[in-house]
Amino acid sequence: MRSELIRGLAVECFVWATFLGLWWQRMNEGWHFRSCLGEVVSWFKIAQYEARLEDRLCAIPAGLINLENEDFTKEIVANTLTKFQDAIEEGSCDRIRLSMRFLTCLMCSNVISPNSIIEIFETLLSSAATTVDEESGNPCWQARADFYISCILSCLPWGGAELNEQVPDEFERVMVGVQSYLSIRRHSHDILFSVFDTGGDNALDRKDFLEDLWDRIQVLSHHGWKADSGNAL
Repeated sequence: MRSELIRGLAVECFVWATFLGLWWQRMNEGWHFRSCLGEVVSWFKIAQYEARLEDRLCAIPAGLINLENEDFTKEIVANTLTKFQDAIEEGSCDRIRLSMRFLTCLMCSNVISPNSIIEIFETLLSSAATTVDEESGNPCWQARADFYISCILSCLPWGGAELNEQVPDEFERVMVGVQSYLSIRRHSHDILFSVFDTGGDNALDRKDFLEDLWDRIQVLSHHGWKADSGNAL
């Protein structure tokens, strides 16, 4: 967790130092944003390679570029969706989680619509619920279903406030769906899926990772979706 936080801070410094430095230099030279758009776009393509496209702060420059060049941001969204689909087919958990987080941040930057994010969430919710269903699914694959739900919850510190404001009914439907899933899944007693030891002797009383994450999201919701940091998610 500490190494991820350090990496995230390093990426933030790289993204903003490069982007703002380039923009400030061109503005001082009397250039309009449209005039230096080509150079900014070139920088963004480099940032995709150096800092990984899915890092959340890349979504903010993407939103600025979208004001002048929608075709470029359409390409970003298309590439991200392709990577997202490939990650699902390959079972690359880290890429799935990062792609979903980046798409959520693009929504916050007005690049994609909130309904598009809701559609992704509901697709994963449906898949997870079907997986753990005794009749139509295979509960042995609950770990995969839990992962899909954790991806949804991990996006909410970044986009929960915007979703709650722009599409409150649809967002509430997602939250109810998550709660319904948690009510039908099996509690995991495996120590590998447990959070920090609470000092209790009975393993049945301990929350597993997904239950603990849901509780933290509930607290965040009650505080108006204001968080100090979301790097750990």
